[in-house]
Order: sequence, then C-alpha cells, then structure tokens
Amino acid sequence: ENINLDYSSDENTEDEEEYNTPDLHNDIHIWAIEHDIKHDALTKLLHILRQFPMFQYLPLDARTILETPRHIDVKPMGNGEMWYHGVKTVVCKQLEQLNLDNLPKISIRFHVDGLQVFKSSKIDVWPILCAIDELPNIPPQVVAIYCGNGKPSCVSEYFEKFIPDVQDLIRNGLKIGMHHIIVSIKSFLCDLPARAFVKGTVYYNHRYGCSKCTVEGENDPGPRMSYPTLNAPKRTNESFRRRQDPSHHHETSIIEELPIDMITAFPVSDDLHLLHLGVMKRLVLGWMEGKFNYHSKWPAAITKKVSRRLVKLNYYRPKELHRNIRDLNEISRWKATEWRTFLMYTGVVILKDILKEDVFYNFLLLFCSITICESRHYHHLLPVAEAMLQEFVKTYIQLYGRDQIVMNIHSIIHVVDDVRNHGPLLSMSTYPFENELQSIKKKVRNGNRPLVQIARRQMEKSHVDLLKAKKG
Repeated sequence: ENINLDYSSDENTEDEEEYNTPDLHNDIHIWAIEHDIKHDALTKLLHILRQFPMFQYLPLDARTILETPRHIDVKPMGNGEMWYHGVKTVVCKQLEQLNLDNLPKISIRFHVDGLQVFKSSKIDVWPILCAIDELPNIPPQVVAIYCGNGKPSCVSEYFEKFIPDVQDLIRNGLKIGMHHIIVSIKSFLCDLPARAFVKGTVYYNHRYGCSKCTVEGENDPGPRMSYPTLNAPKRTNESFRRRQDPSHHHETSIIEELPIDMITAFPVSDDLHLLHLGVMKRLVLGWMEGKFNYHSKWPAAITKKVSRRLVKLNYYRPKELHRNIRDLNEISRWKATEWRTFLMYTGVVILKDILKEDVFYNFLLLFCSITICESRHYHHLLPVAEAMLQEFVKTYIQLYGRDQIVMNIHSIIHVVDDVRNHGPLLSMSTYPFENELQSIKKKVRNGNRPLVQIARRQMEKSHVDLLKAKKG
C-alpha cells in the first residue's frame, strides 16, 4: 500500500534513450579511420554485430559505413596518373565547421615533395599538400597526387588544374555562409630537388643552382660543386621573370602564372632538410668519420665519450624532448627530430671540451643564430643572427676548405632573409607535411592501383574530419 508507482515519465523514456544513444554508425566510421582498420576486418566486424537485433541497422559492407567512393577520377599523365581533389574543395571543408567571425582572410602554404611507395619498386607519389597559416592546429590536407615511375615528367601538366583553381581563389576569395574570406598564397615549401622542379630551374648542384642569389659554383678543388662566395647579388622576382640569369632556368614553369614573388615565396629555410638532416648531420658525421680533415676528426675514444654523455643526459631530459637521447652507435637510425635535439639542446652542452676551440666556435655561431631565428621573441636580433651566419660560413671555409661549401652550407646565409619574410623557422617547417606524407604512404595496402587506394582512403578521411567537427 505504501509503494508509489509513478508512470508519469514513461512517455518520455523512449525518446530520452534514443536521444542519449551514441551514434554507433558514425563512431565506427571514425574508429576505423583513426586506427587504419582494413576493409575486410571492418566488414567481418559488421557481420558479427548484425547477428544481434539491436544492430540490424548497420550496413554489411565496410565501404558503405566509410562512404567509400565507387569512382575516382584519375587522369593519365606521362609515366603515371594524376588525381586532383581541389584546393577550393579542401579549404572549404576546413573552414565550414569553424567560427569565421574573426577570420577575414587566410594565407595558404603549399608543399610539394615525392616519396617512394614500395621498397622493391620505382613507383613514386608526388602529393600537393596545403595548410592554412592562420589555423596551425589543422593538419595539412591533400590537394592532388601524382603516382608513377619517378617524378612527373612535365611541371605544366602536373599543375594543370591547380593553377586555375588557385587563381580563382585569389581573385574571388571564398564565400562561406555570410562570410567572404580573402585568400592569398603564403609560400611553397619544398626540398631542393622539388623546388627546382616546381620553379623550372636547374638543380641545386648546378653551377648556377642557388635560388636566392647569383653565386657561381666552383668545382676546381674537388669533384663536388661548392659555393664559397658570400656577397653575390640577390635574385629578385623581376630578374627571375625576365630571365636575367638564363643559366639558372631549365624551363618556364606554369607556377609563374600565379601572382606571387618567385623568390620570397620559395623559402630555403626548411629546418628539417636544411638544418637538421642537412648542416647538423653533415657536421657530426664529418667529425666522427674524418670526412673534413684530421684537425677536426674525433678519435674512437672521443666518440665513445660523446656517446656516454648523450645517454647520461636522459636523466636531465626536459619535457620538450619526447624521444630518448640515443648514443652515436645508433646514429645511422637517428630521426630528424634527434638531429634537431643535438643542434638546439644537447650539442652545446657536451661539445665544449670535445671540439677544438676554433671548431667549437664555428658550431656556437650556428647554434646561437638558429636560436635567434626560431623565436619571435628575438626578432630584434636578426641582424646579429645574419652576421653570425656569414661568420659561420667564413670560418667553415677556414676549417674545412672551400670545396666543402655545398648548397646546404651556402643556403645558411639566406636563412635570415626568409625569417624576415615569413616569420620564425617554425613558419617554414616541413615537419607537419612530412608527417602527412608518411600517412599517405600507409594508405597503400597492396600493389594494385596505389593512387586509387590513396584517393579512396583520403575521401574516407575527409568524411571523418567532418563528423568529428560536428561532434566537437
């Protein structure tokens, strides 16, 4: 008699349960993409779930739940094929889910580079990636991908759809809802071979290969081309477009149709390739293996001493360093971030009594100048960094010889100009783009039409990005 049965809320119970039930369809979609679940494994999972009545609404095939496109528009090109997704398509998808009240204009960074898909094959992919400078937390997106034997044979054909797409964005901007957004190009980030391909210039080991100045290479002291001149006249957009240095040009690139500065829009100060895998790696290997001269060569005992000190630093490793510090026995497997750690953190600590005084002074010039260039806080010291980098190359010549000034070492003198035009080195870093390249490589699961596989995985991923944006 004292039991009170209240059924007043029964009418809403069913609606509340339906409202609070997670969207399993979308959650499985997101989970499968984030963890790179293969189609056959996902299909098997769906068949297991479908055995229960409550999951009868789920599809039977992975391609349905992932919204995998049936047709991918791939165009034959040279020795391969090209898939073009579109700059406007990619940028709109990134912006549609954002609050655009405080984003009246955007500047886009593009990245072009190639990578080998299979170790036992000559198949390469050359993606065009883009990132919005004002949205650094959004990872780079795929605009287009070429896949074939080696690099694309024709730069004009490679950028055939890209150029009018970008021209339209620059001319008309983007209309998203009630917002009109102005679009500009910030930069093209490429390594040395890719930059020469995109600009239609000679390669970096050519006598007139520097993209920033008119230095003339020398190869008299040895077999390699060196560039020891420090005060060569700088190239300008006007001199480039007028072909004032015809020996620097290999062909006319379709990129010149864009309203960009053909010199400043192509920075050479890519920290990954120029500094970490370039200059720093060259220095350490030169000291260890005696590639420079006996004056700077490390005896075996010194190499072991440096290794011990590197390992010992793990006890004091700052939280900014996410990798354990490895010794020199593992140097052939060091990643680019480990070379950065040596340049910016550990090297200056352990090399003071290892290197001879003049060699250590040369390293300190590099360390101090790059420290200035990495932070906006030291922007007022850029003239000091510029003088230091000039001195670095001068003392490098004195220590190791004129024939050791390869293009990476020569390009050091142009770093400060790039920082003035584009901001700190982080603004020109290709680390995020290289991470995306590795992600693209993982999308190839077998040797059957790798470009179509990448395109389909990319379209599936773009659907997930939208789902996550709606959830968040």
